[in-house]
Amino acid sequence: MVRCVTPKRGLQVLIAVGLTTIVLLPGIPQTSPEIPLPLAMPCFNRDGPGCSCFSDEGAWDPVGANIHEIALDTVGTEESCNGKIPDMIVRPYGLSVRSSCGKPYYQMVLGCSSAACAQSYAWHIETFGLANSREAWCSETISYWHREAGIPYTRGYRNDTWLLDWQLPSTKVIRSFYQTEEQLRYWYEKSAGQVGSPGRGHWIDGTELDYEDFRPGISAPAPGSYVMIRGYDGGWQNCSSTCHSMMIDEMTLYKTRDERIYRVGVTLLQGNSRSRIRGGNIDDLLSATTQGDAFIGTKKIVGFGIDLDANGDPVFDETRLHVEYVDVAAPRPEWLALSTRPADDPPDLYYDRLTAELVAYGLVVGTRGIDVSATHAVRGIDRIPNGVDARWTFPPRIAEKVVIVVDLLAEHPLPIVGLYLDWSDAGLPDELEVYWADAGQRPTRAVLPDLRPSRGSSGPVWDPSAPIPAVFRHDGATVRFIAIELPRGTSAGLILEDLRFVYNWGPAEDAPDNP
Repeated sequence: MVRCVTPKRGLQVLIAVGLTTIVLLPGIPQTSPEIPLPLAMPCFNRDGPGCSCFSDEGAWDPVGANIHEIALDTVGTEESCNGKIPDMIVRPYGLSVRSSCGKPYYQMVLGCSSAACAQSYAWHIETFGLANSREAWCSETISYWHREAGIPYTRGYRNDTWLLDWQLPSTKVIRSFYQTEEQLRYWYEKSAGQVGSPGRGHWIDGTELDYEDFRPGISAPAPGSYVMIRGYDGGWQNCSSTCHSMMIDEMTLYKTRDERIYRVGVTLLQGNSRSRIRGGNIDDLLSATTQGDAFIGTKKIVGFGIDLDANGDPVFDETRLHVEYVDVAAPRPEWLALSTRPADDPPDLYYDRLTAELVAYGLVVGTRGIDVSATHAVRGIDRIPNGVDARWTFPPRIAEKVVIVVDLLAEHPLPIVGLYLDWSDAGLPDELEVYWADAGQRPTRAVLPDLRPSRGSSGPVWDPSAPIPAVFRHDGATVRFIAIELPRGTSAGLILEDLRFVYNWGPAEDAPDNP
């Protein structure tokens, strides 16, 4: 919920500094219709769509009635041009391997849904010497599928309160999302009897799975549920070399004639598996947790993330949940009767603390609403633009400077790297300034690129709805206030379709590739 208030003196925008380094942020959304590209495109950034090494398998703009069909539409998407990216472009973000290149980088990491978007950004990165994060992309693929499917929120993992971003860049971050949403729902319902957003997620630890109480989407995963796995050898191995994200596609409950669940088999969909999007399967779900003796390669299931709707009901396609009856003479495996070991997932002090901070912040924001104020009439500022059903429409004439101030009510627990401002095809502002400040109201001017050179004939046609990045700090800034300023005389008819925050979640800790 975003609360609209009358203009106030929240952020004193007084500082003007010169532009310094220009960067693009990870995770660029792109949902506009695909722009046809010339048959012979130049090769930009050494792994863009115009490069001869580029593989274009899988859909750029996946479609489907649910997240399964959307994910299946991207199957076959694979890395290409690996080894072509020089270390100098990769290393500023701490990853020196020459991988995660080609289509997965532009689509799953940056969020492009068209070759035109990818080509534009490849050219922009090469022309300005910019760097984007090259990282394991299994969790980004899960985030992308959720964004395209619009679950559990209309923009996937992004909601209108504590998390204004659709992309979650690692397994631990996705787990933190579901745990935060689960706790928020609990406290909302307990303290205020409030049902709904936020609270559209539920986390089930692998040690909590029980075939005696297997209710899909409630006490157990269901089709569409998130699966986190990690290397295990009697104890959990290093996450940065073994953690991986997957999603359940279909599930089969194998029952005895007396309705007892004997085994649960699942098929899977996953990104960054053998450098591509592909399927997989688990013969027995419970056995693949630390309660059993089976492995997924050398890994075991850490837990499951369940998507919930506004009423708290699980979101899944029941047609992908099957039941088969089996005649078994032998008793259930002995390890099932002995599976009483306590949870052995070691505590993660950083993410445990972060989850608690996010819950506390979400309770403040969710009960009061983010404050948004404008010096002039701007339609739609009762909500933050989200690229779907909320946008800011500026006056037809901007005779005086317009300033919009967003008060997050408290300093956000996550450092904020910057914003993406996605303007409609009606046009981009002639001039734009963005400021950020902490609770002490010490304003700093964000760094914005000048996109005018990209509209020249030397490069491809720039996608007019490609978001404009506003960079605060590469490692993230402590932020409470944000001000967006349009000067007097700015072109009329502007519409801000999406205002997206990019957070620093900490080190990306997923395996570089998975079998």
